[in-house]
Amino acid sequence: MGAGVIELTTRYEQVSFCNLPAPADGWSETLDANRYLNSFTRIQLNAIYWAVTDALPGYAGTDTGEALAARFGVTF
Repeated sequence: MGAGVIELTTRYEQVSFCNLPAPADGWSETLDANRYLNSFTRIQLNAIYWAVTDALPGYAGTDTGEALAARFGVTF
C-alpha cells in the first residue's frame, strides 16, 4: 500500500437482546474512510447512524442517533 491511499468501507449490524431482563433490538450503519499516510500510519473517520427499540415498560420506544468518530493509528 502506498502513501496517500484512501479506503472506503461500510458495515451494517443488527442486534437482539431478547434474553436479558431489559429486552431490546437495534441496528447500526457505519460508513468508514481510512487514509493511509504510509505503511504504518492511518487516519480513520467513521460516520454511524443507529437505532434501538426498547421493550422495557417506562422506557418503551425507539431511540436513534448519529455519531462521528475520528482516530489516528500507528502500527509498529
